[in-house]
Amino acid sequence: MTDEDVDDFAREMLKTKRGIGMAPPFYAETASMKGDKSWPYWIVRNTYCNSLGCLLPKNQAERVAATMNKVSTLMEQANRDLTLHQEGTGEFYLLPEEALQYLPEEWRNHFQAMADDGRVILKSVDNELSQLVKLLSSFATLVTLKHVQKRLSAYKFELKMEALLELEMLTTAFVVTYVRLHQGGNGSGFSRDSLPEKLRAIHDRVVDLRNKRFAHHDEHDSVSNALEIAFEDNRFEIKFGISVGYHIGGAKEWPDFVNAVESLYSERIDKLLARMKQKTGRDWSLQGGPAPD
Repeated sequence: MTDEDVDDFAREMLKTKRGIGMAPPFYAETASMKGDKSWPYWIVRNTYCNSLGCLLPKNQAERVAATMNKVSTLMEQANRDLTLHQEGTGEFYLLPEEALQYLPEEWRNHFQAMADDGRVILKSVDNELSQLVKLLSSFATLVTLKHVQKRLSAYKFELKMEALLELEMLTTAFVVTYVRLHQGGNGSGFSRDSLPEKLRAIHDRVVDLRNKRFAHHDEHDSVSNALEIAFEDNRFEIKFGISVGYHIGGAKEWPDFVNAVESLYSERIDKLLARMKQKTGRDWSLQGGPAPD
């Protein structure tokens, strides 16, 4: 037998034979009553008995045993995955495609037709799926923005350096995260004009804050420096002062601002799903679950 014949033989044994002799694990063993491993004929067996009831050359017996272990594992997985699940909205089967070969021909043809039909449908909305992936890639940034805004809203002012540095850190995170979301990448961002008109001025201030205060050392009206030079005892003394402006807890418009951005992304996703339904005649929805904080 060739290697391919050995594999086919092992699969056929598992599909056609039943009983305790076909329960894994399988292993090859010399057929010599004296345990002589140089004996030319070997058997394939499990704990109970000779599984095949025939003799094979050693190398083929070892190959058959290994293949039967591999195939039996796949068949066991297929049986587990065919368990019917109840999910409130209906029933579904989970079946790995590689397990199709072990099903009866009628089932195999049915599931193969379903898989082929699914590929055709997915191909027809390939462009929409690509856009959806790009949008969903921005969700991690959106979740970060919501979290930072929530932390800012819960901020309690204290006249201590540690508290001011905490506020600086949160404000930096907010404006940088927002601009990263706005600019996006591969078409995942959004334009200023897509925001409600009343929030566009807020957008401008956040972008300006990011560009001039946090991303670059340009002049921004929230930061001013003062340098004083005094001369005493024949030496110059330099005093450096800085004035930094903050919104305690973030600007009061920021919660509505973040909600508007989230709605913007939700609307874009809903439009894509509606377009996919129109093209395929099938319903499309994102997996349900609690929204991340």
